[in-house]
Amino acid sequence: MITIEVNSNKKINSLAAYIMENLHVVAVIKNKSIMIDDIVSIEMEEVISTIKRFMRENGIDGEIIKKDRIIVTMNTSDVKTQDHILNCPHCGKISLYEEEMDVHIKSHYIGF
Repeated sequence: MITIEVNSNKKINSLAAYIMENLHVVAVIKNKSIMIDDIVSIEMEEVISTIKRFMRENGIDGEIIKKDRIIVTMNTSDVKTQDHILNCPHCGKISLYEEEMDVHIKSHYIGF
């Protein structure tokens, strides 16, 4: 499992969604961390390059430190608002799509 600690909540949902869409992994948010499940084998360097690309595309300055986990410090003073990204209140799964999130949340109650 790869853990990414992020200093700002302003873009954590967007970063997690970007990582999921570009690396085809499962990522969940817990507090100020993004956890990437190790179902798919992925290298930390690949995750770091994806984070750098996200920051570059969104015009975010910051620093990325690699230890036993990845620590991302974003200078988000220019970032105005949180993007419209949905977050599951039960497990932290994120999605850009309301229908997908509705089905996911219902699965917590049905027991898929």
